[in-house]
Amino acid sequence: MGASFVAPYDRYYVNLQALPWMEGTFRYTLSKDERLNQRRLGATLTDRGADLKFRLWDESYWIPAVALGVQDMLGTGLFDSEYLVFSKRYYDLDFSFGVAWGYSGSRGTLPNPFAEISPIFENRNEGFSGLGGIPEVGKLFSGERVGLFAGVEYRSPFEGVTFKFEYDGNDYENEPVGGGDFQSDIPFNYGVEYSPWPWLSAALMQEREEGFSGRVSVRARLHDIEGLPKFGDLPPPELLPRPAGENSRASAGAPGDITALPAEEEEAADLLFDLFSARGLEIEEFNLSGGEAMIFIARPNGSPDVRFWHDSARRAGRVLPLPITKLTIASSDASGLVEHVSLAREEFFRAAGVAETEAAAEERVRNLDEIEAERIGNAIVDDLEAQGFAVNAVGLTDTEVKLYFSQGKYRHISRAIGRAARIAANHAPRSVEVITIVLVSAGITTGEVSLMRNALENALGNKGSPEEMWASARLRQSAGVDEGVMFNADRYPNVGWKLRPKLRQHLGRPGQFHRYQIWLKLEASLEIFRGLAVTGAWGQNIYHNFDDLESLPVSNIQHVRTEIVNYLNEGATNLVSLTLDYVFNPADSWYAKFSGGYLEEMFAGFGGEVLYRPYNSRWAAGFDIYKVYQREFEQRFGLQEDPALKYDTITGHATIYYDVPVLNLFAAVSLGRYLAQDIGVVLGSWFTGTDLSAGEFGEGSFDKGIFITVPWDLFYPTSTGVHGTFPFRPLTRDGGQKVGVNKPLHGVTGINYGLVERDWDRILD
Repeated sequence: MGASFVAPYDRYYVNLQALPWMEGTFRYTLSKDERLNQRRLGATLTDRGADLKFRLWDESYWIPAVALGVQDMLGTGLFDSEYLVFSKRYYDLDFSFGVAWGYSGSRGTLPNPFAEISPIFENRNEGFSGLGGIPEVGKLFSGERVGLFAGVEYRSPFEGVTFKFEYDGNDYENEPVGGGDFQSDIPFNYGVEYSPWPWLSAALMQEREEGFSGRVSVRARLHDIEGLPKFGDLPPPELLPRPAGENSRASAGAPGDITALPAEEEEAADLLFDLFSARGLEIEEFNLSGGEAMIFIARPNGSPDVRFWHDSARRAGRVLPLPITKLTIASSDASGLVEHVSLAREEFFRAAGVAETEAAAEERVRNLDEIEAERIGNAIVDDLEAQGFAVNAVGLTDTEVKLYFSQGKYRHISRAIGRAARIAANHAPRSVEVITIVLVSAGITTGEVSLMRNALENALGNKGSPEEMWASARLRQSAGVDEGVMFNADRYPNVGWKLRPKLRQHLGRPGQFHRYQIWLKLEASLEIFRGLAVTGAWGQNIYHNFDDLESLPVSNIQHVRTEIVNYLNEGATNLVSLTLDYVFNPADSWYAKFSGGYLEEMFAGFGGEVLYRPYNSRWAAGFDIYKVYQREFEQRFGLQEDPALKYDTITGHATIYYDVPVLNLFAAVSLGRYLAQDIGVVLGSWFTGTDLSAGEFGEGSFDKGIFITVPWDLFYPTSTGVHGTFPFRPLTRDGGQKVGVNKPLHGVTGINYGLVERDWDRILD
């Protein structure tokens, strides 16, 4: 993002390369030249525009890169242009050459080649095109003539210094609202750019004989930003060795010799014989040596399939609380041919491919002594809370520890999983082989991650890796909270709060380009019990310059957003929101929420949402509906009483969400009824089309904009999961507006398979 100052224009822009082959620019242009502004009836000329640039061909050793650009396609037509450019680097020199249509090609060096093909490309309507926002496809690559442009860039021996020289394809004789005053007799421009650091650049240039001009910009690869070192965080817990003696093998008996086993292991062997007998199998020999168990059985009647043998091996592994790494079941047929199945330790404790019966579950779970389980559970809760986790419950058997908690501390969820797993391993009995983390958000369980304890031990002991942990881990849909777990008695009711500085901006209005407010946002919540909470926020004004901000022109539709000036001024210090929310799981993969209260700064109301989101699925579908009432400008507890402003409506949307399988992209499509009772579709990130005509909507023609979500974790010395969202919207209008609701379900359930997988390499941090 940056700013350039080239007379007579000041331009402010945000550029984003969203895909490897596409970049976009969102731009505001202001003129401070009275020659232009007088033609605008004394008003400052301002223009909002969006550009797109597409890479058509990559540069190779002999062939240049080829790109196609479209400028101001959704703007008012004042600066619209198209261009095709070829670029080639040769050592420290970078050459470019291209052809431009429209504004950037107004020098008209050559006839338009497309006009030679078809007469529809001969004419191009220049200048102001009305409301803006409507793609003017008919203008593309049209006009009688085109302009050529070229440039060369030299990367000097001086660190960070680059020299530039160009031939300009614009003659500046057709500037907005009249022309002739800015003609350029010399078509050459030159300048120097300095980048002291990779993220900052500044340039000084001479353009069209208007004196020296300047530009400054900052840039970042958003996915690569690490942020400040987290020296304020507690270090991850050190992994302690397993308790000695418990379930340890004093000696390995001879084959079939059960009496040589210690008492606890003899009990395990008895369970093993009972298990196989219940399945119609007879154990002929049982060997245990070097951490490997071998079970020979008599050939059963019939011909059991492979699935039967794998299931038998899993069940056998679960009832043997022994430090074994491999279990093999073998049997021979009448001809003497030996068949066998072998499983590694992690397979013993992973759920079978089919649902287990209640009896099978009993086989694999033996509860610990109640007093000992409570002691271990309390110790785990204390250590988890010291790490900043809100613990709901702990489940503990002799083979598995299951932790239920929510956390907003760590931006990378895998860091939370890894730290919680270490805490569980430090307190778990020696026989525990599985550590399961159940992630809780807004009171509902959103997924489970099961880790093998030995994989964690190996990774932290430099005998394994996060990749090996991932190979033996299992991620699955959570079925809620199991029966028999130990609940954290101190979890509910719970009061939480945070105080954050905030910046509210209003950009792009004629003569009022940048208006802003610095304020403090106090957020508080009272979690009454799991899923039910009262949440609210209070905004305390520090400073704003909205006093002279003028209201937008009156529109012919309900003023659901364009009264923003009154809300900003009269409600500078305000009750931002206050709601009662209940979130719950009505069924597997289904989530629901009811909300009521002061939903946002402009509307109060009540309603709900349902969401279907299968775990480990790229798609989800939801529906929401709300009855809303317009709030008073002061934003306290009252509603609008002025008959001209008093308003209520029903709004709701059906939405499809999809995680695109490439480049970490996300898309959402909503269809429904908006606040102003217009009906239409919104495609995420975002542009909205409804049944309002461009004339009814007003300037801009439809709602659109881009937003950047910034994790505050980048700037803090301690970890935090809080994000800030900065939207860039050309205009605030009434059409295509949704009500703002706390805790949307898609965000609440966002801790999914893909998110855990993406950040898995941080599990040991």
